[in-house]
Amino acid sequence: MFNWIRIIRKILRLIYEFLFIVLIIDFCVCLSGGNMMGMESLIALAGVLVVSYIARDKVSHAISLSIIHVILGILVFFLMHDMYMKIILDVVLLGIFIDAAMYMKRGFFIHRAFDAPWDVFFVGIAVTILAYYLKNDELQMFVYFASIIMMIDYLVSLYIEGLDSYIELNKSVVGLPMRQMISINSFIVTTVIAIIIVTIFLADLFGLPKVVAGFVLAFLALIRILIVILGFIMRFVFGFFTAAPVDHKRAAEEIEEIAREESILSRILYFVMVAMVIAFAVYVLIRICKLLVTWLISKQDRRYEIIEKLDTKKKKGMVKTHIEKETDYGINSNEQKARRIYKKKVISFRRFFLPDRTDTTSDIEEAILKFTHDDEESISSEKNKTLKEMYEAVRYGNKVPDRDYLRKMKQL
Repeated sequence: MFNWIRIIRKILRLIYEFLFIVLIIDFCVCLSGGNMMGMESLIALAGVLVVSYIARDKVSHAISLSIIHVILGILVFFLMHDMYMKIILDVVLLGIFIDAAMYMKRGFFIHRAFDAPWDVFFVGIAVTILAYYLKNDELQMFVYFASIIMMIDYLVSLYIEGLDSYIELNKSVVGLPMRQMISINSFIVTTVIAIIIVTIFLADLFGLPKVVAGFVLAFLALIRILIVILGFIMRFVFGFFTAAPVDHKRAAEEIEEIAREESILSRILYFVMVAMVIAFAVYVLIRICKLLVTWLISKQDRRYEIIEKLDTKKKKGMVKTHIEKETDYGINSNEQKARRIYKKKVISFRRFFLPDRTDTTSDIEEAILKFTHDDEESISSEKNKTLKEMYEAVRYGNKVPDRDYLRKMKQL
């Protein structure tokens, strides 16, 4: 699904970029007194864009990408017949190469051509004004449909981008009805696009710009009538205090003349009728969308469970085990026995021996020797070693005590 979404986003961006480039080229060429792009130029531009979009994913180095675009520029220069269009397409190809290089620099991450469709608004208005000024119906029709397609393309790409982000964030959710949610969201976006298309079609059918202009003129005529009425009231008030005659017929004739010339009532009624038709069409589309979404939700299978996979380690329970072997935890090992012997013989010795402040080391050694048995002598192999030295040999050295070694420590 991710690959399909990525391909759809590329296609939508390619269409948007193609139409935007065509609008810019047509605006510049027609402004300089030339003609619109022909079929040959459109095919060449489309081919260059398609090859560039394929190459930017297949090639991993910017040097190779630049070589491909240079080759495309050479082919365009030799295959095109119009010299003016050759130069324009080569300049456009340079911009396409920069866009491809930025795409590679972003880590092959697809961005919309523009964050907001202001380019459609400004470029579309500029080209429309130019076409109206030059009285070029072909250019005016092209910019009309191109702007609609670019606006729809922007909405669809915005939806696809949000869908991609939603799927990316919910990778860890199991049992989520992704296809059904995509279908519902697709119906909603399709309804929005259909509303835009139907509104534009009905507006063009009923001549909505002229209707709105007539409504504005009628509104201005109403303001003029209000000004006439206010002037009449002021003259009437001042005439009441000054006893000057007030001409009632003049104000009535002015109001009647304004209403007859501007056709206020007919323009307002026609505007209301067109607005009601468009609003009714939009309401019907919204109701159809609601019915389809309700039908999809009613067909939903609720037997699944939504589960989130959490990457957590399983907690180990506390289990009581009986130690049967002597080697478990090293409690009954010879090293531990040697340690206990040392603690019993040396460290615990301080409980019943407290040296004085004036005692020297030799005095302490003599006091310790008083507690040893005179008849117990060390074995020859360990004759010159003390208990501390034997213990340190076990603890800090590589000595592995055996039964004889422990017996000798006990004898000390």
